[in-house]
Amino acid sequence: MLKCRLVKFCLVFASMVLLVACASAEKKLTDKKCGTCHSLDVVYNKNYTEGTWQNVIDAMKLSGINTSSTEDAQILKYLTEKHGI
Repeated sequence: MLKCRLVKFCLVFASMVLLVACASAEKKLTDKKCGTCHSLDVVYNKNYTEGTWQNVIDAMKLSGINTSSTEDAQILKYLTEKHGI
């Protein structure tokens, strides 16, 4: 019984660590890409819908930001989860 609880605890803990690491990586990417041209306050003081954040990313790509489609998805995910409405 104790062994089973320990295994469950370890699985939950590992999942939490992984989630934090992913969120941290997404934030670092967003900071790096958006912070190239803007103060991060300009970005993080906004709260938009997912569609509006997508439009912002598309506009930034037209302005010259160099991101892959994978990076776009990670940035969109982070902005929508942390600064979405």
